[in-house]
Amino acid sequence: MKAILDLAIPELYERNAFRLLEVPVEATERDLAKRQQTMEVAARNKLAVPPGPGRLMPRTPPPDEHEIREAAQAIQDAERRLAHEFFWFWPLAPGGATNDPALRLLQTGQIAQAEARWRGSERTPDEAPAAKHNLALLHHFSALALEQSLLNGKAAGSPVGDESARVAEAERYWVEAYRYWGLTTADQSCWSRVVARIRALEDPSLTTGAARRMEGRLPVTLVLINARLAIRALQNQKPAHAQRHVARIRASGLPTAAVDEALRSAIEPARSAIKTLCETAKREADAEPTRADKVTERLLEQSAPHLALLALLLPEAHPSRDAEFDQVALAAQSCAIDYGNKTENWALTVSFFNRFAPLAASTAAKERIAKNQKTVQENYQDSLCWFCGTNPADPKCVQEVPMHGDVQRIPIPNGVRTTWRHLKVQVPRCSACQSATTRQNNRNLGRFFGCVGGLGLWLFCGVNDYPVLGFSLGLALIVGVFVLAHKHAKKHEQPGVKRRATNDYTRIKNLLSEGWKFGDKPQ
Repeated sequence: MKAILDLAIPELYERNAFRLLEVPVEATERDLAKRQQTMEVAARNKLAVPPGPGRLMPRTPPPDEHEIREAAQAIQDAERRLAHEFFWFWPLAPGGATNDPALRLLQTGQIAQAEARWRGSERTPDEAPAAKHNLALLHHFSALALEQSLLNGKAAGSPVGDESARVAEAERYWVEAYRYWGLTTADQSCWSRVVARIRALEDPSLTTGAARRMEGRLPVTLVLINARLAIRALQNQKPAHAQRHVARIRASGLPTAAVDEALRSAIEPARSAIKTLCETAKREADAEPTRADKVTERLLEQSAPHLALLALLLPEAHPSRDAEFDQVALAAQSCAIDYGNKTENWALTVSFFNRFAPLAASTAAKERIAKNQKTVQENYQDSLCWFCGTNPADPKCVQEVPMHGDVQRIPIPNGVRTTWRHLKVQVPRCSACQSATTRQNNRNLGRFFGCVGGLGLWLFCGVNDYPVLGFSLGLALIVGVFVLAHKHAKKHEQPGVKRRATNDYTRIKNLLSEGWKFGDKPQ
């Protein structure tokens, strides 16, 4: 029954047509038309609206002209009227609204006395259906009023101002509301009362089957109200209240099928939004890859509240939750890869992967992202100088390392024919590390010639009968060369930079492990 599901909102009683028009649920069409006219005239002239014949729990502020007209139109449809009647107070006996003792108490604001009267009628066969229904509605009404005040951060007329006390009070109302709604749903005499009301309306568009459909939709409606309260609490940055409503749903005792259906309905807007965000992001990234970084960032930011909502309402490993988390992770991956391939800004691409990879929920999505993440990480490493690991590599400064492997020695007549494969491994390097290597080579060359010169001087002096002098001068030359080389190295070295060896480069290490050796060809 769609009419009852349309009322599954936290403002259920704020918008109830019979509450706004202040007429009994059994009011005739003539009574409704007369009351509507009276209220519209007063609202149009900014006059106080006179109390209606069924004024119960009057709303503050009173309805405006638009709300009055909308309420009157809502109950012109028989099915919608039945739904509004169901969510307002019934007289204990059919047709007895004008003389109902509990409703008279409620009209004068004696809520506790009216509740006591209904509790006293719970075991009276004729009055029990309406009594249980009204007790469910009264506690539901009170719980929703308190929840609205908690969302707004105001006491909303409650005598209890402290938030923790109001939460405890709301929880007491929820417990009683769900208990009595459970009794109402299970009591077939309640639904017989609804069937009797359908017959009394004598509307050909409304059959008695509507009562059965309403019975089936009521649990879904109740769960949906709590789910939407949880969503609003989350959107209002009140996660504790959001969690409380989710706990209330799980402790409701309502049929699992009804809970699942309500949650599917509650998350549908989030799922629709995620689908739109992902499709838009992939389309924009494909069209303009150089801007795909901004597209990825926007997708992750805008999808986050929707994913948080799904994580709140659905348990881990729930198919709907996993599907949406995977959808965002894979769409973000597509955008990030488009950006990385086009711009080669692998550092930013790696940072995107680190953000969306944890979102993946299914094994397939995790494996797919992990595989691409490894490739992106390798691309990032290749974009850096291998030796310092921090500076961007300069294509002009790459170090080429010749290597050979797969050596085959084939016996042939009069000898052996040798074949091999060779390649030059491109080790990425920055200009600073290239300069450091050049300086190191120059220092080593200087040390070599210093040693040769010192040794030559020693030998020359020894040949000419001055061995001690030769040894002293030669040693001094060698020591001097090494001291100057060391000072030169200290002067030009970069603090905190520990350069890695060429042999540790990943590609070279892999080739060495496969039996490859350095050089263009085998010796």
